[in-house]
Amino acid sequence: MQAVNRNGSIDVLRAVMAFVVIVNHTCIFGMKMQDLLDCAVPVFLIISGYYFHSTSMEKEKRKLRKAISKISYLFVGSVFLYVTWGGIKFLFWRELTEYDLSILWTCTNLFCPPLWYIQSYLYLMVILYFVLNTIQQIKKKFCFSHLPLRIMLLISILSWIFLQIYANDNFHTHGTIICLIYWLIGLALSKINLCLSKFHLAIGCLLLAISSIILRRYGFYDGVGMHRAYYFTTALLAVSIFCFFLHVNINNSNIISRIGRVNSIHIYIVHWVLIEILFRIGNDVSPYLYFLSPLIIFFVSYVLSETYLKILVNRFPTKCKK
Repeated sequence: MQAVNRNGSIDVLRAVMAFVVIVNHTCIFGMKMQDLLDCAVPVFLIISGYYFHSTSMEKEKRKLRKAISKISYLFVGSVFLYVTWGGIKFLFWRELTEYDLSILWTCTNLFCPPLWYIQSYLYLMVILYFVLNTIQQIKKKFCFSHLPLRIMLLISILSWIFLQIYANDNFHTHGTIICLIYWLIGLALSKINLCLSKFHLAIGCLLLAISSIILRRYGFYDGVGMHRAYYFTTALLAVSIFCFFLHVNINNSNIISRIGRVNSIHIYIVHWVLIEILFRIGNDVSPYLYFLSPLIIFFVSYVLSETYLKILVNRFPTKCKK
């Protein structure tokens, strides 16, 4: 089976979902569209799983090692950023940020809870690396082809059922399970051909979006917190949006594609600091700033990301080329 090639439309989707994360966290729509907006992180995970498959297990292991290295750097960088921001808040506003080191091993981000995805995804990559090693050892003794995928899909379904029954916001380990579910969905989508047109997928996205809003409006979805990420309509919406963009042909040389490909992860990491800064000064400037906040934060995050990358290229030109 051939590895999946990248296309510009998925990079555009990354940029769009980065913006959706900001809209979600600024809460400009309150709780009315919360379940609709919560599809953003699942879409990121589906993309990651979709592009994981390679022609050999050794290449897949190299991908995992590279992902672990990259996410580790990003995690350490995000910790430094938010510890520094905690110090600034204490210096200027006398706000003391307390850190509970006992939850460091869990999937709850100790330094900035909205960044749970970074920590959970890092744990997932480490787990998958050891799982892949185990599968490789088993394959040396037994001959099978599709069994690993079927086993992983079964684990994904059972994990989703487990979360539906037992998970709550005090259950700190379910972030990695959520990552696993959507990552495996992406992996499965890379191995099958969906016979659906763009029109059918667009209608599906629209109906699922409306369903999410209606279910929230009439109290079927009344929870808050991370467990919203596995609501049934949210999961289907994330899959439908991803599949729709797969069917759209967009050149990868445009600015939006580049933002998705290069800047989206940095935007995700830095946006929460900018939200806190803007909401601290925004009320004293203009009430209209609140509704423009997603656009402002997205743009400033992009500028900061580009500045960081230019500094990185100038400081480590050889490594950046690699």
